Amino acid sequence: MYSHDPNIPEEGRTALRMIKYNLSSMTDLRQFLVLTLRSYKSESANLSFLRDLIKTNHLLMQVLDESLHLGINPSFQMLAHVQQFGSKDIMHNFGKLLANFENNSPSLNTAILTMMHHVSGDCGKVSSLIQLSVISTFVKLCDTKYPMSVEVNDLIEYVFKTFINRMWSDPQKLAQDIFCEFSEYDEFTEEEKDLTISLYMESVDGSDLVKTVRQKLEQNGVQKSQKEISEFLTSCGFEVDQLDEDKKEDEIQFSENDGSLEAYDCTLVKNHVDKIQEAGMKSALKWIQSSLLEVCFSKLVISGFKPTTLKQMWEPMSFYCTVKKTDVPLLPFNDEQESFCKDTKVRYLLSALQFRVPSHSQDYFYVPTTWGIKDLWDKAGILGQINPEELKFSIEDLESHLSMKQEITYVDAVNFDREIHAPNTGNMGTSNKMFWARAVSKINKNLSSLSSDSPSPMIS
Repeated sequence: MYSHDPNIPEEGRTALRMIKYNLSSMTDLRQFLVLTLRSYKSESANLSFLRDLIKTNHLLMQVLDESLHLGINPSFQMLAHVQQFGSKDIMHNFGKLLANFENNSPSLNTAILTMMHHVSGDCGKVSSLIQLSVISTFVKLCDTKYPMSVEVNDLIEYVFKTFINRMWSDPQKLAQDIFCEFSEYDEFTEEEKDLTISLYMESVDGSDLVKTVRQKLEQNGVQKSQKEISEFLTSCGFEVDQLDEDKKEDEIQFSENDGSLEAYDCTLVKNHVDKIQEAGMKSALKWIQSSLLEVCFSKLVISGFKPTTLKQMWEPMSFYCTVKKTDVPLLPFNDEQESFCKDTKVRYLLSALQFRVPSHSQDYFYVPTTWGIKDLWDKAGILGQINPEELKFSIEDLESHLSMKQEITYVDAVNFDREIHAPNTGNMGTSNKMFWARAVSKINKNLSSLSSDSPSPMIS
C-alpha cells in the first residue's frame, strides 16, 4: 500500500518494497500466523484479536502471491502452505468470526470466505468445514440474501452437498464429527478406510501387522503413519498389537541434558532415524534437519557471512536467539509438527541427538546455543541427505568458514543491515547510519527485557 504512495520519494518506496519482499521470504513469519490461528482460544483472547489475525494473514497471503508472480520466492509452495489451514480447529476459528458476518467489514468476510474456498476446493479438505457453526452460518448467509460472489456461492453449495451426502451414507460418523471433539490425526477417507481394512484382512496372519499394512498402503499411494493405522483399526474393533517402537523405551534414558558437546552415539541416532523412516515420518526428519540448518546459517551470518539474495533471508527466531546466545526452540507451527513432538520415536531421536530436553510435556525441545557450526552441520547430515539447492549458503562458504577455525564474533547489529539500503531520512537532519542506529538501539532494549540475565551483543 505505502510502496505505491506518490507522496513517498522513490527511494523510500523502493525500500518499502524491499521490506515487503523480505517478509515474503521469512518462513517463520507465515508459520507463526498458522501457529497463532491454530492456538487461538476464545477464553484467553477476544474476537478483535482473531479478526486482526485473519486480516493480517490475508494481507500476507497477497504479498506471498505477488512475490510468486514476480519470481522472488520460487521455492515457496502456496498450496502446501494453504493446506496447513485445513485443520478443523483453524476452520472452527474462521467460522466463529464469520458467524458475525453482518457486522464484519466486507474485507474481513472476504478474507474468511477466500480461505475457506481454497481449503475446500484447492486442498480438498471440505470435511474440515463440516462443523455445526460453519453450516449454521452458511444457512444464515443464504437466508439473509447476503451479497455473495460466484466463488462463495460455489463454496456454500459444495459444503451443503457434502453434508447431505454424508448424512445419507454415514449419519453416525457425521454426528460425531459435528458434535464431538476434533480428531488428533488426519481423517481417513472412505476409500482409505475400505483399503486399510481390506489390507488388514489380507495380512492378519502375518507378523508386524501394522507395518505390513502401512507398506501396502504406500504402494497404493496412501501415506499414513503406523500410529494412525493402529488407532484406526482399533477404533473399528480389530485387534492390533502395540507398536514395538513404543514398547522399547529402555533403549535410551529419556532424561534432561544441558546440550553439552559430549560425543553422542551415532549408531543409536541412526537406529532412531531408521525407525522414523519405517513409520512413514520422513517429513519429521526433514523438519528437524531444516531447523538445524537454519541455526547453522544464523551462526554463519553472525560470524561474517554476507547474504546477497532474498533467498538468504535469516529467520527472526533462530537469528535473534543466536545473537542473544540463547537456545533456539524447535517450535511446532502446524498440526503435523505438533504430532511429531508428541511421538515417542521423534522424542527419543531428539534426546539421542542431545537436544535440550523439555522440562515438562508442554515445553519445547531446544537447539543448545553451545553447538557450533560444524556440530549443527554434522547432526543435520545424520538425519538424511542434505539438498544443496535448499541451503541458504554454499558448501564452499561452509568449508571456508570451518577452515578458518574461528570463533563466532558478535558484531554490532548495524553491520547486518548494510546490504539493505535504508531510505533517505530527508530533512530529518540525521544520517542514515544514525537513523538505523537509533532503531537498532530501540530493538536492543526490547530484546534485553526478554533476556535480562544474558548480556546483549547488540549496540546500546
